[in-house]
Amino acid sequence: MTNSSLQTPGASAETTSQQTDHRRQDTPQEGDNVIAIDANDQSQIQLPLQSNEILSWTGVLYDLLKQAGPNALRGSVVATRYVAIAYFLGRIDERLLAPNTLVSLVESLLVVLGSRSLNSVSAEIGRLNGATQLDGIGAVGALGAVLRQGSVLAAAISIPICAMYYFANHRFLELTGQHEFAVDEARKYFQAAMPGFLALMLFTVQQRFFQGIKQSTAALYSSALHSALIVGLSYPFMFGKLGLPQLGLTGAGYAFTAATWLTLISHTVYLLLAKSLSQYKINEIGDTFNLTKIIQLARVGIPSGIQSAMENAANLVSSLFLGHLGGLNALTADQVALQVAQVVSISNNGLGGAINPCVSNARGAKKYTDLRRYGYVGMLLGTVLPTLAFSVLLPLHQSFTHIFIDTNNPKNAAVVDLAKYFLLLEPLRQLATGWQATTSSALQGLTDTKFPMIATIACAFFFNLALLFSLTASKEFKNNPTNVTTSANENNNTNLEILYALKAVGFFMAAIFNLGRFVMKSHEVSDADKAEIKDKSLRERFCRGVRLLCSSAPRVDAALRVNDADANNLYAPLMSGAR
Repeated sequence: MTNSSLQTPGASAETTSQQTDHRRQDTPQEGDNVIAIDANDQSQIQLPLQSNEILSWTGVLYDLLKQAGPNALRGSVVATRYVAIAYFLGRIDERLLAPNTLVSLVESLLVVLGSRSLNSVSAEIGRLNGATQLDGIGAVGALGAVLRQGSVLAAAISIPICAMYYFANHRFLELTGQHEFAVDEARKYFQAAMPGFLALMLFTVQQRFFQGIKQSTAALYSSALHSALIVGLSYPFMFGKLGLPQLGLTGAGYAFTAATWLTLISHTVYLLLAKSLSQYKINEIGDTFNLTKIIQLARVGIPSGIQSAMENAANLVSSLFLGHLGGLNALTADQVALQVAQVVSISNNGLGGAINPCVSNARGAKKYTDLRRYGYVGMLLGTVLPTLAFSVLLPLHQSFTHIFIDTNNPKNAAVVDLAKYFLLLEPLRQLATGWQATTSSALQGLTDTKFPMIATIACAFFFNLALLFSLTASKEFKNNPTNVTTSANENNNTNLEILYALKAVGFFMAAIFNLGRFVMKSHEVSDADKAEIKDKSLRERFCRGVRLLCSSAPRVDAALRVNDADANNLYAPLMSGAR
């Protein structure tokens, strides 16, 4: 979508820069970290050349929402199944909410480690798709090859993680001093869910393919099917219906395995038989086991997976502290707040899943102004859901808690009191993680995955960990009991609330570093930019990016008052000198 009537006056210089880049041969540049395509892999088709016009801000917002809407809705659909499982557990036995907290956090860590490592699939497909639109000749068959190579990578990633599901996860929880009941229930769940992890990773690759070709609605439908199957099968497995034994949390593990394999099979059949996808040659075998390309996908994707795993590790560590110091009550309250986290964070991750291919697509098409606008608009959208969640939970936090536990039962008073504060603090954490997730996704669209990984590990994990140890080692904290038994223990409750609030600090720091990196790197993608920064220091490059960002900001309003020709005449000399 283009809207030349809203094109900024500074567009002429940037468009000129783009047109200069268009005239070069479309070969990978040093440092681009792209995957080469062999000539014999290409299925040549003629496509219409794309316009070099710059998308307006409203055009970028529309296009991003068009892609992010299904992704965010898909995330909400996925989150709904977690809420449903927690609701079932609360109706079976409220004590099961405590082990479900540990299960959710450990499982989320391992799932995002695998699934985010596969983000390179959507980024590479998005880049190839953008290059295809630019050149008018597309290696469309290569997109199917990337899907198959990603499937091989997914299988390789799944093997060690499946081993952890069966042998290691529950032992880790035991070593951290968690309650024996919670550890045993978690063990039974992980062993029941282990076979489904391989299917989940293969299914994730297929969804990354649809995101890469900007058909997010297909990924939404398949996620809805997956979630519906999990919830539908969980009910008889967990409650002991249809002649089955009542398995509780373990039943949710069996339901996950069965539903994920059924979804993968049906999704694979659709990919192979759909006529609209036949041009991608998904059913071919050639280049599937190209080790060089698979390793390149891994090199780009695995840092993203590690980054996301460390994000979840930071949350897991905070919950382990809560469980160790506050017992089952603190874990149960944490589980209630985690349901808000599931809805908001998974939806924001869906937004990130749209930012990545949109930035990649603009990079492949050499639309560098669009690239930056996709990043900034996506970061702004990442603040919407946490703000909305806080406005809803402020008056309705007790009603939300009542969904999972009996708030009128006096024995649950301590849990209800903790859950109130956890619920009100959770949107703050989601604001930090939403901003961090969207800034990371924008950088991933530039194939810059190592920096957000390092920022997340340093800030969201190690800095947060240092804060937690500092707090728990303080004299005031040590003088309080180690377990919350009644709501009257206000001092210890306050300490637990502080522990919960600390989850947000490191994520805010990581988001700030990521934002600064995007400001710099997003102005270093064209050949002209790369030549200009060749001998500049990191500080000079960052200052240059800030200067270009600031110099472009005032021109947005001016774009509404001048036409394209006037804008070109007015600002071209100014922008030429600024660059």
